[in-house]
Amino acid sequence: MNYSIEEINNIIYNNRSYDNVTANFIPKLNNEDLKLLIEIDKQLAYINKLLNKNRYVEIDKKHLDLDKLDLKITPNDINNIKISSRNFNDEEKALLEKKQIPKNIIDEYDISPVSNIKDENILTIIGVSTHPILERFLGNDFKSGLLIPLYKDGKLINVICRKIYDLTRLKYGLAVPSIDLWGDENYENEDLWIVEGGFDMMAIRNEGFKCVTSSSCTLNDYQYFKIIKNKPKKIKIFSDNDSSGYRSALISKKLFGLNYIPCEIYHSKICKDAAEHFFEKELNWNDVEMINITSDMINNNDNLKFNFIEYLKTKKF
Repeated sequence: MNYSIEEINNIIYNNRSYDNVTANFIPKLNNEDLKLLIEIDKQLAYINKLLNKNRYVEIDKKHLDLDKLDLKITPNDINNIKISSRNFNDEEKALLEKKQIPKNIIDEYDISPVSNIKDENILTIIGVSTHPILERFLGNDFKSGLLIPLYKDGKLINVICRKIYDLTRLKYGLAVPSIDLWGDENYENEDLWIVEGGFDMMAIRNEGFKCVTSSSCTLNDYQYFKIIKNKPKKIKIFSDNDSSGYRSALISKKLFGLNYIPCEIYHSKICKDAAEHFFEKELNWNDVEMINITSDMINNNDNLKFNFIEYLKTKKF
């Protein structure tokens, strides 16, 4: 028996709002796969409860544009988009230089500028623009950034956007949340690395390992499902060196453990993340260590909090 995404939503999310962009890209699942996805959702709820973390952010709905919730983006909207360019503006060049991304990596992953795209509809489709439901809060004036496209059979199927603007805690956009970038290749019975950002993924892959990116801290239920179903021999997480990175890594480790997949967590002894370690500082594996995450590591985050209330006080609506 096959279940539609609407039926899956009803079973898993109990009528909670579920991103319709994601829904359009998730194929119908057979009964066995559906059971696994439901079990993963239950496991994540249990783990987050243990860590005293609410998986869902409650926002006063009177401030949201609820009529804009469904973007109705489909695979066909993305497949024919052309974004390849090397015509970076000064801000984009500065970010590439700061990150010390080698030219061969820029070419290999076809890293392209946001500033070269003038069509607002394309910016919305590939996840550069703020989701319409949050426009009143965050604005929508992102003119610079870097695009990391993912192609399959010559067609664009997903895009990571690394935005350049003042809200550094909200810097990544992802066109299709249901596809974990570079996660469709076969890694059954192989080690798989998981990292947080697109540049981190490039750094680990450049070291010769298979790697997927969560592209902003935490994988969603369907991304976990795809990884677990692929049956890697071992998961290795290269965590960002901050409390949010450690918390996400710990959640992932516990979830993979519940599904009988060994998982190890690593970080740089010196740098914030894998990209800084391997690209910016040009360090090697001697300065990477396996770690056990403690409660102090995931709770000590006062200097990392984004004060949304203070931001709203100064934001012009």
